[in-house]
Amino acid sequence: MAPSGPPGLYPEIYVGGSKGRLTWKESSGQVLIGYEDAGVIVERTNGKLFLTAKILGEDGNLIAYVYRNKWYVNPSQILDKNYTKNSLEVVDKRGIVVLQVKLTSDRMNIQGEWWDESGTGTRLVENPYNEEGIIMRLHKGITESQPFVKAMFRYPSNDHQGELAETK
Repeated sequence: MAPSGPPGLYPEIYVGGSKGRLTWKESSGQVLIGYEDAGVIVERTNGKLFLTAKILGEDGNLIAYVYRNKWYVNPSQILDKNYTKNSLEVVDKRGIVVLQVKLTSDRMNIQGEWWDESGTGTRLVENPYNEEGIIMRLHKGITESQPFVKAMFRYPSNDHQGELAETK
C-alpha cells in the first residue's frame, strides 16, 4: 500500500532487496518494527532518513543500538559486524545476521531480528521463493525457523572491511 501525501514525503522502506514494502504510520511520520522494549523506528527529518534501533538477543541481552544513524555494538554479544558509510550489518554470537540496513536519500532496505525481553521475536527477511518479504514469529530456543537473513558483506570484517558478498 503506497502512503498518501506529496511525492517523496514518505521514503520507501523495503525488506532487504525484495519488493516487500513497509508502510508509514501517517500520524507519527514513523515506521515501527518489533516491540516497545526492542525494535526499530524509521523517521524522516528535513528530507533525511534516520534509523533508531535496539536489537536484543533471544536471551534479552543488548546486541546493538542505533540512535539516529549512530551505532554501537556490544562486543560480547556479536560474532562480527561490517559496514560502509550507508550500510550496517551485525552478526550475533550464534552466527545469525540480526540487523542489516542500507540507507539512501529516499529509500531504506532493512532485514533482521527483533526480540523482546521475554524471548519472543520477529524476523523480517526476504522470501527465498518469491520477490516479497516475510515477517516471522520466533520463540526462544527454537532454531529451525527458516529462512535467515543472508549476509550482504564478506567476513571476517578484519580481512574484508566494507566488502560486499558475492551475489548470485
